[in-house]
Amino acid sequence: MSIKTFNQHMPCHKGQALITLIFISMIGITVAAGAIMLVYINSQSGLKIQEGNSAYQIAQSGAENALLRLLRDPGYTGETGLLIGNGIVDISVSSESGSYIATASGSVGRFTRRIQINAHYNSDYELIIDSRKEIF
Repeated sequence: MSIKTFNQHMPCHKGQALITLIFISMIGITVAAGAIMLVYINSQSGLKIQEGNSAYQIAQSGAENALLRLLRDPGYTGETGLLIGNGIVDISVSSESGSYIATASGSVGRFTRRIQINAHYNSDYELIIDSRKEIF
């Protein structure tokens, strides 16, 4: 009985191991690149959500500022370019027949959110908020 070596049982194809290694490496690189892109896209989405929420909070702050100013001065008409945090708010107030409409636009980066408040003074000169909503 003769003892055969491993090479005698398996025919040797030159370069087959190299091609297999390149193929497996390409699959690994593709999977890694996909994972990196997914992480990047998710972080960008999170940043956009955060900027949108910041713009909303700045608009809310502007609306509160408008209410305070109206309490102190019923003739208040608004202001522009008010810096709040890392954003800017523009406030406009209009009045018609004793009702006031205050609109605050908060902006952070490319995001802008708007809050509108409808209010009026009652017979005791108290400022009553009729509605508060986000407008699009």
